[in-house]
Amino acid sequence: MKNLSVFSFVFVVLLLSCSKDDCTKDQFVGKWKGDYSCSILGTGSDIVVDITSGSGSNLDFNEISSNVSLGFFGDVTLVHDECKAEKDERILGTGPLFTAELKDDGSTLILKYSITGFGFQGESCTYTLKPE
Repeated sequence: MKNLSVFSFVFVVLLLSCSKDDCTKDQFVGKWKGDYSCSILGTGSDIVVDITSGSGSNLDFNEISSNVSLGFFGDVTLVHDECKAEKDERILGTGPLFTAELKDDGSTLILKYSITGFGFQGESCTYTLKPE
């Protein structure tokens, strides 16, 4: 009986300690505006990205900035998974990787783009965006 009580206690503690992200696709949808920081292109502001809900678990990204447009998130589709979305086009370590992640209870969107080629890191950019 004592072992059953200990097991039950441990099971409950494990369940309570597991935190499951529960962001929906709808939390990504909308216009987001903010700053960017790139390893080669430098830093800047006024990046605007419009996100729409695609079919299934897809999210469609469209960079629509009028002042500055890097274009990394222009017409790209990422696959939603909880509070993250990703599109990995790398083959044998070569190619682009796109990621999106909601932070701060959905009030901040972090977009990352990086490209590698034959073992060398190319451009790497991070967009930090807020709802517009």
